[in-house]
Amino acid sequence: MGDVHIVKITSRDPSPPPIEYVKVSGGIFCDMMIHDFDLARYLSGSEVVEVFANGAVLVDEEIGKAGDVDTAIVTLKFANGAIGVIDNSRQAVYGYDQRAEVFGSKGCIDVENENLQVRDTAMLKQYVKKNLFIFSWKGICRLMQMKSRILLLQSETEKMFLSAE
Repeated sequence: MGDVHIVKITSRDPSPPPIEYVKVSGGIFCDMMIHDFDLARYLSGSEVVEVFANGAVLVDEEIGKAGDVDTAIVTLKFANGAIGVIDNSRQAVYGYDQRAEVFGSKGCIDVENENLQVRDTAMLKQYVKKNLFIFSWKGICRLMQMKSRILLLQSETEKMFLSAE
């Protein structure tokens, strides 16, 4: 995707965890978003140098009483100049919602639950439906594999053709 300009990550669970877990989890930033921080660093190829966070209790008042939030947004600035945003929610009534997008100087790649979309300077688009995000960790690993493949393909040819196996 060339030089990375923007990284966007969404991670939403289908329902909040039990309050007993929330009380000892360290909060949404430590038990849920921490994985997205790792992914953002990987996808940007850079370390985070600045973080702004905002959260709210919009799903379950008990989560607020436990000292946590259930909905959060974080903006990031990376050492390479790229910027990013992560949004998390403890409840997505439609099920797991795992998405990631990398926008750069030569195109964009985004993964949304089971779909991959690639856009490059030739305006090529390709959609692959291969259960990319059955579980969030499996999806993160799959996205990392795809990034590695893209980097390899970019070094071999200007045209990018991806196929999921």
